[in-house]
Amino acid sequence: MRNKLKQLTEALLSNDRFLLLSHVDPDGDAVGSLIALHALLERRGKRAVAYDRDGVPEIYRFLRGSENIHSSLETPDGFDAAIFVECPNVGRAGENAAALVEKIPLWINIDHHRDNGNFGHLNIVDPQLSATGELVYEVFQLLQEPLDRMTAEALYAAIMTDTGSFRFPNTTPRAHVISAELIGLGIEPHEIYQRIYENLSKPAALINARAHATLEILDGYSCVTVTRAMLKETGATAEDTHEIVNYGRNIESIEVAVLLREMEQGIKVSLRSKSRVNVSEIAARFGGGGHIRAAGCTIQADMEQARRLIFAEVERALEKSHSASRS
Repeated sequence: MRNKLKQLTEALLSNDRFLLLSHVDPDGDAVGSLIALHALLERRGKRAVAYDRDGVPEIYRFLRGSENIHSSLETPDGFDAAIFVECPNVGRAGENAAALVEKIPLWINIDHHRDNGNFGHLNIVDPQLSATGELVYEVFQLLQEPLDRMTAEALYAAIMTDTGSFRFPNTTPRAHVISAELIGLGIEPHEIYQRIYENLSKPAALINARAHATLEILDGYSCVTVTRAMLKETGATAEDTHEIVNYGRNIESIEVAVLLREMEQGIKVSLRSKSRVNVSEIAARFGGGGHIRAAGCTIQADMEQARRLIFAEVERALEKSHSASRS
C-alpha cells in the first residue's frame, strides 16, 4: 500500500486539474474525504472541483469546506485526472458519472470497500481500513502537508462516522491513533459528534418515532419500515432516515437489522449486522454492496415483495452463520 500511496502522490504532483467525485447519498466519510482532498490540492496550486450528485447532506454542512462540494458541473471538460473517493465502482457516483469522466485520461480510485472493482488506472484500495479518510490522511503525511483545523475536522468526521463513533468492528488501532492526532490539532470531537448525531430536526425526530413503531423482532433479525406516506406526513426527507436502521441492531439477540424505505420506484434496503453475517453479500444479490457490517441495495418491487425477498436472504445468511459456528 505504501507504494500505491507514493504513486498517488506522484500523480497529484504531476497533474494540475482534478475532478473529485464521491458516491450518491454521501455519508460522513465521503464528505470529509472530499473536503480534505480538495483543500490539499488547492493548497498545492492545483485546480480542483469536488462533485457529488446529491450534494452535501444537511447534517454535514457545518463542516468548513463543505461549500466547495457541488451537485452540478458546468462542464466536465479540461481535467487531467478524475479521483473517485469512496466509490466501489463508477456507477456509485451516479448514473451520469461515466459520461462525466469518459474524456478524462487518468482515473484514480481511492476507497476501502471490499467489493471495489479496481476500475481506475490507479487503484488505492485497502479494505482493512476503517474509512477512506484514513487514506486521505496518509496522503497529507506523505506530502508533508500540514493539517489545519478545517481538514482535521473533516477527516475526524470521516473516521468517526464510518466507525459508528468507534463502536463498529471495523474500528482499528490506526483509526484511534489518527483520530488522537487530529484531536491534538485542536478540534473538538464532542462538538462534531453533537452536530452529526444529536442535532435532529423535528421532521427527523418524528420519522424516527414513526419508523420505530413499525419494528418487527424476528428470529435473529429485525426490520423497520418507512413509507412515502410516513415521510410526507412528518415532513421528513430520505436523509432523515439514515440512522434508523441502527435502532434494530441495538436489540439483544439481533444479529442483522433491516430498514425498508419506500421510494417512488422500488424499495431502498439498508442492512447492518453485529458480528457474524456479511451483509454486503446479501446486498450484492440485489445489485448493491457496501461493507461487511453495513451495506445496502435497491429492490425493484413493492414493499411486500421486497420484504419476502430480503427476509429470505437474511434468513439464509443467518442459517449459514449458525452452521459455521456449530462446525
